[in-house]
Amino acid sequence: MKFVRKKILIIPLGIIFSIILIVFLFNYAINVYTDYRMQRLPHMRVILEVDITQFLESLAKDRDETFYSIMEEVKKELKINQKQNVFYLIQNKFIEKQISMSKYYGSVKENDDNIIDSLMSITKKALDGDGEVIRNRLDQYGIYKPLIQKKNDWQLVVEFPLESKNREEEVKQLLQGYALLEFRLVKDPELTINIMQKIDNILAGTTNRNLNSTSTTRNVIKEMTEDEFAKIHPFFSVALLNPQSTTADAYIREGDREKIDVILSKPDVQNVIPIDAEFVFSAKPITQLEGKDIYVLYFVSKNPELTGRVIKDVSANVDPNTSSPIINIEMNIEGAKEWSRITGNNIGKRIAIMLDGIVYTAPIVKSKITGGRSQLEGMENLKEAKLIEIVLKAGALPAPLNIISQEFIEVKN
Repeated sequence: MKFVRKKILIIPLGIIFSIILIVFLFNYAINVYTDYRMQRLPHMRVILEVDITQFLESLAKDRDETFYSIMEEVKKELKINQKQNVFYLIQNKFIEKQISMSKYYGSVKENDDNIIDSLMSITKKALDGDGEVIRNRLDQYGIYKPLIQKKNDWQLVVEFPLESKNREEEVKQLLQGYALLEFRLVKDPELTINIMQKIDNILAGTTNRNLNSTSTTRNVIKEMTEDEFAKIHPFFSVALLNPQSTTADAYIREGDREKIDVILSKPDVQNVIPIDAEFVFSAKPITQLEGKDIYVLYFVSKNPELTGRVIKDVSANVDPNTSSPIINIEMNIEGAKEWSRITGNNIGKRIAIMLDGIVYTAPIVKSKITGGRSQLEGMENLKEAKLIEIVLKAGALPAPLNIISQEFIEVKN
């Protein structure tokens, strides 16, 4: 009888063991096949490099006009010779200006050499953090076993199989997207128009002429050809204003974006733009004119009121009222408190919600917002919203990265 009972017990145990073994072998076979298939796909190999000047700008404290002017000089010299050591170049600029680096970095007790050593160490550690963030992003996106390793103190090499080259742009966004979420104030229309008119005058080689002057009344403007108007108002011929709007947002044709970048980079134009402000584009075109996409050019504060460091959770969804893709943002306790203060102090003003330097939406603050919730709009579709959700959930890169080279490696069978 006991033998029969043991036999009865052994049979189900054997069945359970067999099922476990079959499941294990099945999963093992799937993994082997997946690994075999992935290894034979074309591999994308990307080299990323820390944008050291941008990173050091973000680390500085009490940034002022002097600081920004030094960094502009550094950027200009790097354009001429990119092989220079950025850290020593910045240190030499401070020495030339006879300004101690402790004004913006470290403590008063530290000398410039110690501060430079510390900044180098911080940057190297940030690159390690970049590698972890990128791995997290690629894992969430579904990339199979990415290889991520340091090439040197400032560069990462990332290699992974890519099933479709159609996903290349999305992957590049995951790799170099800083995921720097910022809430910045949009400058008042009066100031914005004033700055635009100064830029227009510089380009035209004139002074004290504005778009509403007697020489350019609406009737006269209507009679002008496009070329004639462009000669008198070079800036406003590419940065179009809506006279009926209460904002000073400019509308830029897709083909004119590069012209705007060139104009805004001119030294004499830079001199009339306040050091604490900058022009930035909308993330997406807002409409089309004569078959061309139209982007918005905003004039915003350089320093954010709040950043994505206060994010607690994000989720991509579809707005039930508009059927448009949105990202709901939930802030932590600290962020909610700050957001309440910021919105309470800026009722009637606009706050640009920006990701990696471009504006997704710039709503008017109608009332104090409590609870630490906000919303990111302006995505083309839910797929793009999901991609941004991945980037924001994985967190911002500790240091911004630029793609300096990329290639596809065909695997020989």
